[in-house]
Amino acid sequence: MPPCGMITITLPSTGEPPMPVYANAARIRPPRHDELREELVRHLRGGPGLPKVPKIYEEPILDSPNIAVTVIWSEWRPLTDEERIAIILQAYAQARGERASWAISSAVGLTPREAKELGVSFAV
Repeated sequence: MPPCGMITITLPSTGEPPMPVYANAARIRPPRHDELREELVRHLRGGPGLPKVPKIYEEPILDSPNIAVTVIWSEWRPLTDEERIAIILQAYAQARGERASWAISSAVGLTPREAKELGVSFAV
């Protein structure tokens, strides 16, 4: 039996031994993943007394029930794009249900500086 996290792919009759393929099972969450997700959930649910950040922008996708989501937040700074997207999608699923997260065609997390450098702006 292969070691944990490894699968074996048998090559066609080439005479070569099976080739191991490693799944990234040991992926580590950023230390503040849950904290950031919970804060985003609070903002998605709304309510009094919330700070002005993060700023969450939802744009409808033409001729589609889907949306593009951009979250501008300085807390994204140490995180990779992949981690930011995961937090956004998980927060939508938790705050608004799985179907709401499925309707997201594009999720982007940017710091205010990144948004400015990219020329990202939204009419409010």
